[in-house]
Amino acid sequence: MKKLVMGIVAVLTTILLFAACKNKPANNVAKKPVTTPRTLNGIKYSDAMKMISDFQTNDAYKYDIGEKSVTAWLSRSDIQIMKSVLNDEAIKNGVDGVRFYFGAESRNGTELGVKVILITTKLKNPLPNPGDSVSTHGDYPTNDTLLTAELGESHHHKADSISQVGGLLYGDNNPTMPGRCVGRSLHSITGRQTYNWVQRRDDKKDNRPKPIRHCDTSGYNTKSEWFDICFISSLFDAVLNNNNNLDGLRIYLGEAYKPKLFKNRDVFIIVPTHKNGSYHEDVFNCITLTRSSLCKLNEHPAIKPSETELDDKFHKVYFESESSNFMDGGYDKGELCPTICN
Repeated sequence: MKKLVMGIVAVLTTILLFAACKNKPANNVAKKPVTTPRTLNGIKYSDAMKMISDFQTNDAYKYDIGEKSVTAWLSRSDIQIMKSVLNDEAIKNGVDGVRFYFGAESRNGTELGVKVILITTKLKNPLPNPGDSVSTHGDYPTNDTLLTAELGESHHHKADSISQVGGLLYGDNNPTMPGRCVGRSLHSITGRQTYNWVQRRDDKKDNRPKPIRHCDTSGYNTKSEWFDICFISSLFDAVLNNNNNLDGLRIYLGEAYKPKLFKNRDVFIIVPTHKNGSYHEDVFNCITLTRSSLCKLNEHPAIKPSETELDDKFHKVYFESESSNFMDGGYDKGELCPTICN
C-alpha cells in the first residue's frame, strides 16, 4: 500500500512538473513594444533636439543671410496618425498643444538647410511666474506606438519646384481666393496677408516692388511658434472630413510685417491642400472648423492665452468660440519665440 501511495505521488509530481514547464513563457513570446521618444511628425526626439540646437546655438539662425524658402507637407494619412496620437496623449498625459520649430538639418557656411519639426506640449508644473516671457506650455515628446517613422516631407530653397506641384503661394501672382469668409477663425489670416507674407521669404528673384519683396536674405528671427490643441485638432478634423475633399496640409515659412512696430517676424503659415491630378494644390475655399472633442479637455484657468505678434497690437488669442469658424487665406497667429519661449 505504501509503495502504491508513493507511486501515485511520483506520477502526480511528474504531471505537475510537466505542466509547469509547458506553461513557462517561451523566450520568443511577444513583448511590450519598446518605443522611441518622437516628435508629433515622427522624427526621433534626439535627432530633433540636435537640429533645433544647431539652428539656435550661438544664434546661428540670425546669421543665415542666404535665400530662404521653407515648406513642409503632411498627407491625410499622416494627419490621421497625428490626430490619433493627439487624442491619446491629451487623454492620458494632458497634452495641450503643438509647438512648431525650425531645425537645421544641414549647413553650408552660414546658410542653414531648415526643417519643420512639430513637438507636443503640456502645461508646465509649476507654472512660470506671471509676467515672465516664458510659455506655460512645455515640450513633451510622445512615446505613442503609432509613430514609427518620420511623417510628411520638408523642403528648403525649393520655391520653384514647390510652386509647380501645387504650392500656389510661391506663384508669380496671388492665387484666386474667395475673399473674407463668414465667421473667421481667430487663427485665420487674410488671403492678401497669406500671399504677401510667404512671398517675402520666396527664393525667386524679380523686380516687383514692395510689399512683395522677393528674396529677403535677412536672418531668421523666430525659433518656434505654439498652437493650442483646440485649433490644431479642429484643423486636423477638417482635413479628415470627407466633405471637404482635402488631402493634406502645407506649412510655409512666412514673414509677418507689423508696420506700426517696424518689426518683421518669421511665422508658420498653414494652408490645406487638395488633390489636383498628381499635385497637392493649396486650397483657399471657406472651410468650416468645428471644435473637436479635445477643445474642452485641457482648458485650464491658469493657462496663459497665446499672444500673437502679427497685428498692430498684441492681441489675446483664446480658444475658438462654440460656433463654427472658417478659413480665409490660411492659418497662423500662434505664440512666437523669441518673446514667449518654451
